[in-house]
Amino acid sequence: MNAPAPQLEAVRTQLLEVRSLISIRAESWGDIADIHAVNKQVFETDAEAKLVDLLRSRDKLVISLVAEDQGTLIGHIAFSRVQNESNPGILGLGLGPMAVIPERQKCGIGSQLVQAGIGEGKSLGYDYIVVLGHPTYYPRFGFMPARQFDLHCAWEVPENVFMALEVHTNSLSNVKGLVKYEPEFNEV
Repeated sequence: MNAPAPQLEAVRTQLLEVRSLISIRAESWGDIADIHAVNKQVFETDAEAKLVDLLRSRDKLVISLVAEDQGTLIGHIAFSRVQNESNPGILGLGLGPMAVIPERQKCGIGSQLVQAGIGEGKSLGYDYIVVLGHPTYYPRFGFMPARQFDLHCAWEVPENVFMALEVHTNSLSNVKGLVKYEPEFNEV
């Protein structure tokens, strides 16, 4: 087996060093302005930043994690409850928004946020997570088109961007129907 080229090895080492400096933790009150700024910087409008603020103000953020590098907030992910109309007893979360500042994207920080959020959702006893997101990004975490579970989004969206993840094996085996996000999503 050939040894990797020195340049490739140097890039791998740099990525490992960058990842080791990143900490993922629950948001604190001191992070609120920075979370707003990160979401505002990443998205085309300030709707996502306002949404996170609104969900927080109404105590509807179930999971809110930040990525921090040496005291600087560089990423954020939010999870709020979703409701399946046909199966209200099944506990679901909606992932989003998720943001990493542009100069730190494509370094694995978003992946760390998603994985930490999924782990937290599992530890809190949630059965499934849905996301409206990039169809080539989220499958790496186990998300599949929600239509495969016969789940449908309350909004008109392309089928391939509405995805679901079973947090526990077969937790969606007998579940189907319309999934609704918190009403705050319609307010921004």
